[in-house]
Amino acid sequence: MPEVKPGAKIDSNREVSLKRCEALAEYYIEKSDRWILPPILVDTELDLEFISQGTITVDNPTQHGKEVVSNSVKIEVGVCQIPTSIKDAIIILDGQHRVGGLVMALNRTEAKKKKLLDEIDRLDDQEIDVMQQSKRKELAAELTACNKLLERFSLDTITVEIRTGTDRALHKEWFVTIADNAKGINKSERARLDTVNMSSAAARGIVDLHPLLNGEIGELGDLRIDDRNNQAKKSTDSIYSLDNVRNVVKNIAFSPALKESARRERTMNEARVIEEGVFFFDILSAEVDKFKKLLPSNTTYTGKKFRKESLYSSPTMLRCLAGAYHNLALEVIDDPENQGKITIKRNDKGEKLFINLLRNLNPYMDFIVKKDSLDVDPLWRKTKLFRGTGIAPQSGFQDLSTLVGLLTEWGREGKVFSGTLFDSIIRAGA
Repeated sequence: MPEVKPGAKIDSNREVSLKRCEALAEYYIEKSDRWILPPILVDTELDLEFISQGTITVDNPTQHGKEVVSNSVKIEVGVCQIPTSIKDAIIILDGQHRVGGLVMALNRTEAKKKKLLDEIDRLDDQEIDVMQQSKRKELAAELTACNKLLERFSLDTITVEIRTGTDRALHKEWFVTIADNAKGINKSERARLDTVNMSSAAARGIVDLHPLLNGEIGELGDLRIDDRNNQAKKSTDSIYSLDNVRNVVKNIAFSPALKESARRERTMNEARVIEEGVFFFDILSAEVDKFKKLLPSNTTYTGKKFRKESLYSSPTMLRCLAGAYHNLALEVIDDPENQGKITIKRNDKGEKLFINLLRNLNPYMDFIVKKDSLDVDPLWRKTKLFRGTGIAPQSGFQDLSTLVGLLTEWGREGKVFSGTLFDSIIRAGA
């Protein structure tokens, strides 16, 4: 493979991201026998020499009316010779981060092995005491793990497809075609299928357990939580999307000030997050009339109507309410029953503050119906969080932080549309 250099400007491909290479290296090392990578696609202007060493014949019967015609396909097996003396004999069309990440993982493992051997040699040259014996055992265990990983590098394979006789202009055309047509998985689909991250599993667990979120709604039987789209479509009766619930999970578990990370996902107590997520939706269903109407006991009220009537229908508002709930009622602590884990603990005083916050917000959460449009209460406009005539808060990072800050301050003070932060926003916009 051509050498992949993170940060280097490449005429034939996009700039290589060091972060993506590092993430792939970590993925390959951590997943052991559970890793999978798509084939790497490369091309070359050359017509490479292929030395056939035999053929495999595959029968390919084709139906023509009542007659079945046998069309045998012959596949040649052999050696493709790539001249390493020619600079850029092959270039990567798709998969440069896979190549860069795998090489990075190999180099780091070899460097770690060398360091371990040096440390072991240094200890062996000294008079060994009890502490050094313990240290040497640790180093020997790490060396064994390194050797096993290096053995994987010598045995694992990844498919490479080579397209020959490809000039640079066609290479660039193909690259753009691949980039334009590559369809990434959307966030709700990811949360539905993700078996690795705590936040995805917790979101699914909350949906399964809470009557507001579980099952179908409306005459057409739409899912209460849309697990196929990033947002519940306006034309459906769905209330929120699975990604919206996952955002609730992240704010409840990690706090609105912190983003989820691989370490946080691994160390957070999933069961407690599910418990608090269910409790959060319990409070909403008990304290907000519109959520009460969305429960299965009411068969006529749906997400479609909800989005036309209440600011609570905004996924951004829901996410920020979860952030305020974390700030007011939860504390992140070490979990003594699970070594290396952290958990969240609820306090009764903060729970009451959050409930009182909802009661104070309720009079200001219904949309105002105008002749041809809907509007939010004028007091919300003073927060500067709504763009133009928009009826949902903006969802940029700074806007989310400001809304969570406002809700948290209002919860602590027991009064809405007041306080230090709200006053500073009004003065700044005066």
